[in-house]
Amino acid sequence: MKTLTMLLLASLCLVSSFTNADKYYVIKQILEDHKYTIVKDIYGYIAQGETVYYYKTFYANTTYAIYGFSEDENVNDLDIEVQYSDGTTYMNDSGSDDEPVVVFTPSYTRTMKVVLKNYSSYTPDDESRCEFLIAAK
Repeated sequence: MKTLTMLLLASLCLVSSFTNADKYYVIKQILEDHKYTIVKDIYGYIAQGETVYYYKTFYANTTYAIYGFSEDENVNDLDIEVQYSDGTTYMNDSGSDDEPVVVFTPSYTRTMKVVLKNYSSYTPDDESRCEFLIAAK
Protein backbone atom coordinates (compact mmCIF):
# COMPACT_ATOMS: atom_id res chain seq x y z
CA MET A 1 0.00 0.00 0.00
CA LYS A 2 2.83 2.40 0.85
CA THR A 3 4.48 1.73 -2.53
CA LEU A 4 1.18 2.34 -4.32
CA THR A 5 0.69 5.63 -2.51
CA MET A 6 4.22 6.80 -3.30
CA LEU A 7 3.88 5.83 -6.98
CA LEU A 8 0.56 7.68 -7.26
CA LEU A 9 1.93 10.76 -5.49
CA ALA A 10 5.03 10.83 -7.69
CA SER A 11 2.92 10.62 -10.84
CA LEU A 12 0.54 13.30 -9.66
CA CYS A 13 3.39 15.72 -8.91
CA LEU A 14 3.68 16.12 -12.67
CA VAL A 15 0.31 17.89 -12.65
CA SER A 16 1.84 21.09 -11.28
CA SER A 17 3.49 21.79 -14.62
CA PHE A 18 0.17 21.97 -16.50
CA THR A 19 -2.17 24.94 -16.79
CA ASN A 20 -5.12 25.00 -14.43
CA ALA A 21 -7.57 24.37 -17.28
CA ASP A 22 -5.75 21.10 -18.07
CA LYS A 23 -5.48 19.86 -14.47
CA TYR A 24 -8.72 17.90 -14.43
CA TYR A 25 -7.86 15.94 -17.57
CA VAL A 26 -4.27 15.28 -16.53
CA ILE A 27 -5.30 14.05 -13.06
CA LYS A 28 -8.07 11.90 -14.54
CA GLN A 29 -5.66 10.33 -17.03
CA ILE A 30 -3.02 9.60 -14.39
CA LEU A 31 -5.60 7.94 -12.15
CA GLU A 32 -6.89 5.88 -15.07
CA ASP A 33 -3.32 4.91 -16.01
CA HIS A 34 -3.04 3.49 -12.48
CA LYS A 35 -6.22 1.42 -13.12
CA TYR A 36 -8.53 3.68 -11.11
CA THR A 37 -12.05 4.55 -12.22
CA ILE A 38 -13.44 7.98 -11.35
CA VAL A 39 -16.56 7.34 -9.26
CA LYS A 40 -17.36 10.90 -8.21
CA ASP A 41 -16.34 14.45 -9.10
CA ILE A 42 -17.32 17.13 -6.57
CA TYR A 43 -16.66 20.86 -6.76
CA GLY A 44 -17.70 24.08 -5.13
CA TYR A 45 -16.85 27.76 -5.20
CA ILE A 46 -15.32 28.42 -1.81
CA ALA A 47 -13.35 31.21 -0.15
CA GLN A 48 -10.51 30.76 2.32
CA GLY A 49 -11.68 28.78 5.36
CA GLU A 50 -14.73 27.32 3.61
CA THR A 51 -15.37 23.69 2.68
CA VAL A 52 -17.15 21.53 0.14
CA TYR A 53 -18.11 17.99 1.14
CA TYR A 54 -19.73 14.77 -0.02
CA TYR A 55 -21.01 11.65 1.75
CA LYS A 56 -19.81 8.44 0.07
CA THR A 57 -20.16 4.74 0.79
CA PHE A 58 -16.69 3.19 0.64
CA TYR A 59 -16.68 -0.55 0.04
CA ALA A 60 -14.49 -3.06 1.86
CA ASN A 61 -11.32 -4.21 0.09
CA THR A 62 -11.59 -1.53 -2.60
CA THR A 63 -8.72 0.93 -2.89
CA TYR A 64 -9.71 4.59 -3.15
CA ALA A 65 -7.69 7.63 -4.18
CA ILE A 66 -9.11 11.09 -3.47
CA TYR A 67 -7.36 13.96 -5.20
CA GLY A 68 -8.11 17.64 -4.53
CA PHE A 69 -7.16 20.61 -6.65
CA SER A 70 -8.25 24.09 -7.68
CA GLU A 71 -8.64 25.61 -11.11
CA ASP A 72 -7.72 28.98 -9.62
CA GLU A 73 -4.14 30.08 -8.97
CA ASN A 74 -5.50 32.13 -6.05
CA VAL A 75 -5.66 28.96 -3.90
CA ASN A 76 -2.33 28.00 -2.31
CA ASP A 77 -3.36 25.41 0.30
CA LEU A 78 -6.12 22.79 0.14
CA ASP A 79 -6.76 20.03 2.68
CA ILE A 80 -8.75 16.79 2.38
CA GLU A 81 -10.25 14.96 5.32
CA VAL A 82 -12.23 11.72 5.30
CA GLN A 83 -14.43 11.54 8.40
CA TYR A 84 -16.33 8.79 10.18
CA SER A 85 -20.05 9.41 10.74
CA ASP A 86 -19.28 10.88 14.19
CA GLY A 87 -17.00 13.54 12.63
CA THR A 88 -13.68 12.07 13.75
CA THR A 89 -10.89 11.76 11.21
CA TYR A 90 -10.41 8.49 9.34
CA MET A 91 -7.67 9.85 7.04
CA ASN A 92 -6.44 13.26 5.91
CA ASP A 93 -3.88 15.23 3.95
CA SER A 94 -3.34 18.57 5.64
CA GLY A 95 0.06 19.39 4.15
CA SER A 96 0.86 22.89 2.96
CA ASP A 97 0.09 22.37 -0.72
CA ASP A 98 -2.73 22.95 -3.18
CA GLU A 99 -3.12 19.33 -4.37
CA PRO A 100 -3.94 17.04 -1.42
CA VAL A 101 -4.18 13.27 -1.98
CA VAL A 102 -5.34 10.42 0.24
CA VAL A 103 -5.22 6.72 -0.69
CA PHE A 104 -6.83 4.03 1.47
CA THR A 105 -8.50 0.61 1.45
CA PRO A 106 -11.24 0.26 4.08
CA SER A 107 -11.48 -3.06 5.88
CA TYR A 108 -15.27 -2.96 5.87
CA THR A 109 -18.01 -1.07 4.03
CA ARG A 110 -19.00 2.25 5.59
CA THR A 111 -20.34 5.66 4.65
CA MET A 112 -18.00 8.54 5.36
CA LYS A 113 -17.82 12.25 4.68
CA VAL A 114 -15.11 13.64 2.38
CA VAL A 115 -14.29 17.28 3.13
CA LEU A 116 -12.17 19.57 0.95
CA LYS A 117 -11.13 22.81 2.67
CA ASN A 118 -9.71 25.94 1.08
CA TYR A 119 -7.21 26.44 3.88
CA SER A 120 -5.39 29.41 2.36
CA SER A 121 -5.79 31.74 -0.62
CA TYR A 122 -3.84 34.77 -1.79
CA THR A 123 -7.08 36.79 -1.76
CA PRO A 124 -9.03 35.21 1.14
CA ASP A 125 -12.46 36.71 0.39
CA ASP A 126 -12.58 35.59 -3.25
CA GLU A 127 -14.39 32.35 -4.01
CA SER A 128 -12.40 29.85 -6.07
CA ARG A 129 -13.50 26.68 -7.82
CA CYS A 130 -12.11 23.82 -5.73
CA GLU A 131 -12.65 20.21 -6.71
CA PHE A 132 -11.94 16.64 -5.67
CA LEU A 133 -12.09 13.39 -7.56
CA ILE A 134 -12.88 10.09 -5.86
CA ALA A 135 -11.43 7.15 -7.76
CA ALA A 136 -11.62 3.42 -7.01
CA LYS A 137 -10.03 0.16 -8.08
